[in-house]
Amino acid sequence: MWLGLTLLDWVALAWFLLAWFGYTRMADDLSAKGGGGLNQRLQVLRRRWAVAMMARDNRIVDAQLIGHSIHSATFFASTTILIIAGLVGAFGGVEAVHRMLAESGLAVDTTRAVLELKLLALLAVYAYGFIKFTWSIRQFNYLCVLIGAVPEGAASTSESRARHAEGVVGVLSLASHSYNAGLRSYYFALAMLGWFFHPGLFLFATAWAAGVLLWRQTRSPTLKAISDLARE
Repeated sequence: MWLGLTLLDWVALAWFLLAWFGYTRMADDLSAKGGGGLNQRLQVLRRRWAVAMMARDNRIVDAQLIGHSIHSATFFASTTILIIAGLVGAFGGVEAVHRMLAESGLAVDTTRAVLELKLLALLAVYAYGFIKFTWSIRQFNYLCVLIGAVPEGAASTSESRARHAEGVVGVLSLASHSYNAGLRSYYFALAMLGWFFHPGLFLFATAWAAGVLLWRQTRSPTLKAISDLARE
């Protein structure tokens, strides 16, 4: 054993990293190649939104929609920092947590050092999510600037509006990408909770998390509904 982890622990951890970053890479590749996933269909609708916004004199609705996205990202960022604070606090009571897991009979026997390592790994997942949510918030704020800077009057030509619309689409897509990455960390954090009980459960939960995300991107009814609109 290395760092107190068994071979099955290392296999489960390697599978976790492969599933998480492998899925992320796959989703990014679909975006780059214009694939048929949910995020890629939304890209078509984002472009339509940006073009329609250029033609509107009153953009209050557009600002409200961006504000809703900012509030959602802010909610998750606030929730994540509370979870992080709770995990940091758990290090102070790790002895009680270790005893509770041992007495429950539901978790495999482990040392306090291994439990601390697992808590640290879970903390890292949520820290990653927090970084993504806060970066998403900043990008949505940059998007508000772009909406406020839509060319009008003498500066408003078809070329300038088209160029500005592409800028809006680009920043909106990047902000949404960061937000999705933050949400994704929650799914894999839930999968990592299985590691506290058994590495086999960790393996299964990781496969479940990746499978749910993949199904939503490529097979869900939501994808079909959005795809039908994107093709119109």
